[in-house]
Amino acid sequence: MASRPLMSQYVRVASTEPESAAEDDHPNEFSLSDIAPPSKVDRRWSVIKDLDKFFQSIYYFWYSKGFFCLLLEEVLGLMQFVFIIFLAILLLVGIDYNQVMVMAPTRNISLNTIVKNIKQEILGMNVTGVSSNSSFDINIENYRQLDVKGIVNFEHFLGGDIHSMWYFLLACASIFWLHRLCGVVYRLREMWEVRGFYRDALGVNTSEMENYTWPEIQDLVIQAQTRFHMCVDKTKLTELDLSNRILRQKNFMLALINKDKIQTHFFLPFWGRRTFFTEELKYLYEMILFWGPGSPFSDHSTLQKSFRRGDKAELAAKLQRVITWYAIISLFLSPLIFIWQVFYSTFTIVELMERKKGVLGMRRWSPLARQQLRNYNELDHIFQYRLNTAYWPADKYVRSFMSPVLAILARHVAFVFAALLAVALIFAMVDETLLITNNVPLTIAGLGVVLGVCRSLIPDEDESHNPRELMEYVVKLTHYGPSEDWKGQEHTLRVRESFCMQFQYRLNFWIEQTLSPLIAPFILFFCLRPRALDIVSFFRSFTVTVEGVGDVCSFAQLNVSKHGNPQWSSERSNASQTEQSENGKTEMSVVAFKLNNPAWLPPEESRRFLADLRDSAGEDALRTSMTNSHPTQDPAHSLYPSMISGGWTTYPNMSMFQSNHAALAFQSLAAVDGDQPSPGETVHPILAQQAEESAAEIQAEGRAATAFPPLRQVSPTGMPAQPGFTSIYPSLVSSGQVPAGGWRRPLSHRQMLESIGHAALHLQETHRRRRDNFSQYGRHDP
Repeated sequence: MASRPLMSQYVRVASTEPESAAEDDHPNEFSLSDIAPPSKVDRRWSVIKDLDKFFQSIYYFWYSKGFFCLLLEEVLGLMQFVFIIFLAILLLVGIDYNQVMVMAPTRNISLNTIVKNIKQEILGMNVTGVSSNSSFDINIENYRQLDVKGIVNFEHFLGGDIHSMWYFLLACASIFWLHRLCGVVYRLREMWEVRGFYRDALGVNTSEMENYTWPEIQDLVIQAQTRFHMCVDKTKLTELDLSNRILRQKNFMLALINKDKIQTHFFLPFWGRRTFFTEELKYLYEMILFWGPGSPFSDHSTLQKSFRRGDKAELAAKLQRVITWYAIISLFLSPLIFIWQVFYSTFTIVELMERKKGVLGMRRWSPLARQQLRNYNELDHIFQYRLNTAYWPADKYVRSFMSPVLAILARHVAFVFAALLAVALIFAMVDETLLITNNVPLTIAGLGVVLGVCRSLIPDEDESHNPRELMEYVVKLTHYGPSEDWKGQEHTLRVRESFCMQFQYRLNFWIEQTLSPLIAPFILFFCLRPRALDIVSFFRSFTVTVEGVGDVCSFAQLNVSKHGNPQWSSERSNASQTEQSENGKTEMSVVAFKLNNPAWLPPEESRRFLADLRDSAGEDALRTSMTNSHPTQDPAHSLYPSMISGGWTTYPNMSMFQSNHAALAFQSLAAVDGDQPSPGETVHPILAQQAEESAAEIQAEGRAATAFPPLRQVSPTGMPAQPGFTSIYPSLVSSGQVPAGGWRRPLSHRQMLESIGHAALHLQETHRRRRDNFSQYGRHDP
């Protein structure tokens, strides 16, 4: 494959829409004199200066379900911060722990005394050495005479009897709270204006915001552009324009991690290769690279001119100095942030333990996984729904690797400790004074913790797990495999360990978040600073200017020809190795964005890629159906799992999952194309020969051959002669699943997740075949 050199200049590109559409429906330039005089309402929303912030506010107003929910969230967040600071001061400074020690009992209780009292209370026996009216000889007068004011005392704090460090920490917290208060007031003011836009410009009743879907709001915003001319550089916006403005910085961050410009994996002695990427690190990266002082961007949407044409060595040295200052400031503030993280994480853990049993043994998607599994231009609500749906199969997959030896040991240890816990509880019920001793409450708590750990090691006897089926479904929902060669290796510990780096324990997450303030400054200085030159080269090579949008990440333009990988895309990519996205992110992003936005017109190369993927799925489905007595699964049997009360139900026809995902991927891709075949179109010669051979084999085995409608006529190059493709299975059209003209009614999140998931699995299967074929024959075509 001939590769072209890496782009070294900052370029300006026009709209990615087809040329005819750009000329007729989407002119890029127009005269302001052609605009009709706006009304009083129109003038409020005409020529908005910061469209990024405006469109982001529109989206997050919908995402938060209206102004009142936003107001409540912000106000309660401020109050929660004050509460945590107050409680921290109370525990660290305001309590006299010498007075708390008075609560200790004056006499120790021996086991012999406890047994004698139990006999007397239960059997009525007069035991020598224990009086009839002295059940547990404990002096509890100290508890009755305890004065709370003697414990909680702020006089020494207000009188200046404490170290000045506490005053400094309190002053820092106050300054931060005031800064946050100003930010909240500013955001609420913006959201109030957005509320007016929803009401006056879009005609949406904000009190019913939860009843609107984002595609409906998105269509209204696109229509509003033609009336209000919010963007003066373009008369009509597209779905891709809105996504690029809302997710501009997030798309850059996804590309930086995908191209390994930001270090996320570290090798630790005696521990091996581990990942470390926390929410605080992500916040610092975004501050340094996008919106903080000294960042390469002059505002939210414009890359500085110096980063376009300046000397890269000088720019890298400048960026290194900026990173150094951020590392020093982070190191200076790390003790304060660490104390905050300790209290916040502790209170969060306790709240979750009260709400969810066994929370310490539960898992969650790591912050790095949220960057690796997200597609370009994927909005928050779509991405979060995918991860939430994938949680239960991911958890079942990890639990399918439980050690039988540990399970046996845990079962017997749990029985012993449960018996001891039952005895301790019985003693406490017989005489409540046991609850005020030092040992019994601690013993009960310790036994409960041990039981919780043992319970997490014991598999459910009523469940059966198949790692292969579970991992396939996880990939269907997350769109990406845990490793390059996961297929066929789902049962191995190597694949499980790779997956567990993405699906980590909640306890590990809390530990990393707590330690992040202490570690982040060193990562900035020793890991990010040396990569300054790579980051400068990245911004120069992969930043393009789109008319009406501004400076965006070129990967987010979803052009397979520029950033595709030959092992993933159906035709050879023009991109060099440096320009190709990793793990098929560009290809998967094209598929997901097209299925989420059927009206979007992708670039010509991406349209050809979608057509090739659709044809490939159709061919696989045809070959499979000709050799399978079940041509397709009954539409009444959904491959979607039942998730009832957090549980998991296996598929109705799980054995057919692998054989049917190609057919359902074809159905999904054909539906967004939506063209129906005209009479007289012929079958692809290769497919016709395969169909005749498969039908002959089926008839020879005594089974009736199934007739299928012809596929579209294709050119000698293998591409369809005309755009569009019909369904292989008659039931897809007759049942209305592939209507003429494609999908024109909004699909639910579940239906859309299903459709994209089938296409993702077929893309993974296509990549596996291309990779294996290239390693064997030196070419990508299967």
